[in-house]
Amino acid sequence: MSNFVTVDFDPSNFDVQVVSVVKKLKQPTSVGRHAEKQLTMKKEYKILLIGLVAVGLLDTFGSVASRLLDFNYSFLSPVSFLIYGTTAFLVTRNRDLKVGVLFGAILGFFDSTIGLKISILLDANTGDSAIELTTVLWVVTAILMTGLGALVGLIGGVLARIVKKKSRNAQQKLP
Repeated sequence: MSNFVTVDFDPSNFDVQVVSVVKKLKQPTSVGRHAEKQLTMKKEYKILLIGLVAVGLLDTFGSVASRLLDFNYSFLSPVSFLIYGTTAFLVTRNRDLKVGVLFGAILGFFDSTIGLKISILLDANTGDSAIELTTVLWVVTAILMTGLGALVGLIGGVLARIVKKKSRNAQQKLP
């Protein structure tokens, strides 16, 4: 069915034609129904989005705080890993372990690319390190952080499976 409506104009029958066009436009099309389904986001993608926002906010506020409060920005790494693991935990609980590991890797990649750029732009306090960030170093960092994110995602996902299994066993023991 086409989304275009063609009308032959007849001035003597103008009101009927307008009503007919409006009725045709109000009819749902397969494209419209499909678009409505696409507007709802799956729960696991919402969790990923929240994780990405959390990492971005940590990078932003952590960069500024490290400069103002004079502490090394790298001390915030455990908080980043906690976000990766929590995201993977929640996703694995709702979906499966593979998706949890994948989302951990995505967060690690995001943090090592966009997050690193945020920290550079906001002049985060990185201590006395005078390492020049070359393209090769940036790529190596992205690869390592993606792998580390996947590992933390695996840990979070395995914890989710353990909790789920213990919860299921406890429910079975109830009379």
